[in-house]
Amino acid sequence: EEHGSDRAGFAVALATSRPYLEVVAQQLARQHAAERTALQEHRRRVVALFEVIGVVLSLCVAAGIWALIRRNLRAVDALLAADAGHREALRAGEARYRLLFEGAPIALFVHEGGVFRYVNKAAVALFGERSAAELVGRNYFDYVHPQEREAAARRMRDFAEGPQDLDYAARRIVRADGETRVVSTVGMGFREGGRTLIQGIGQDITEQLRAQQSLRESEAKFAAVFFNSPDAMAISTFDDGTFIETNDAYGKLTAYGRDELVGHSGLSLGIFAYPAQRERLLAQLRASGTALDFEFPVRNRHGEIRQCVQSSFALEVNGRPAIASIIRDITDARRATEALRKSEERLRQAIRVADVGIFDQDRRSATIYW
Repeated sequence: EEHGSDRAGFAVALATSRPYLEVVAQQLARQHAAERTALQEHRRRVVALFEVIGVVLSLCVAAGIWALIRRNLRAVDALLAADAGHREALRAGEARYRLLFEGAPIALFVHEGGVFRYVNKAAVALFGERSAAELVGRNYFDYVHPQEREAAARRMRDFAEGPQDLDYAARRIVRADGETRVVSTVGMGFREGGRTLIQGIGQDITEQLRAQQSLRESEAKFAAVFFNSPDAMAISTFDDGTFIETNDAYGKLTAYGRDELVGHSGLSLGIFAYPAQRERLLAQLRASGTALDFEFPVRNRHGEIRQCVQSSFALEVNGRPAIASIIRDITDARRATEALRKSEERLRQAIRVADVGIFDQDRRSATIYW
């Protein structure tokens, strides 16, 4: 500005101010060098700081990773221990199931399409074989009675179509020795490895059915005798004499209908004419369990006392002490006996005072009795 803006003026100014500019340049150079040095020092410190931070972070990350690894290792150890425990529990459970399967007192078997795959000892005995090897691989239908095979095959087809409810059935089988037995069976289908298997339980009920049949026949015989007997028969409770069952003859003796007797006590109805006599009957039953030809007066609904002879024995009905009695009305027989005795006595007296002779003659032997 002082020398003008032309080239000559600028040159004069530059020449005039060169020393000053050199001083300024030197100062700027020294300042720049100091700043550069400070910058380098700052950079060095930053780098050192970041290196420290990196080391710390690396240690932290490493520690975190190690802690994570340790946690994972502990978790893996726990899983392995649990898995080992589960495997041990599974093996123990399988051993218990195998022991239960083999030692069960009833027949247990598994078959596929009728072919036996697993059987226990009771199943071997049920089908009449000597060992499991003789039964495994055989067909279930080889043992089913011919008249039962169609129903058994129909049920097996139902199992093959899908899950079914438990199948309870009583079927006849023909054992290996040719004997026919009645078996109560329960079947249940299940899937294993894509296969449909049927687990069965079987129990020989032949003797049970025979016992039931014998019991029914015995009950039928007893009922026939009880209800058709000409003698009065009654079953009553031991303690209070409540009638459990009576026959028609007992109703005729007491003039009560069966519905009026059953469920009611002979004491409340007044049938036991002399309660003390019943106590003596009970004492004899307690002592020996039976009382034969025991005189036991009975009062009918009209108040008439009939002289009876009763034979009783103690038993249990539905777990409750009871008495079964057979009662014979001897009132008319005693009256007839007494009338005959009186008639004979009058005849003897008439003969004694009569002036006639009386004798008996056996025509076959020609023997005369005076």
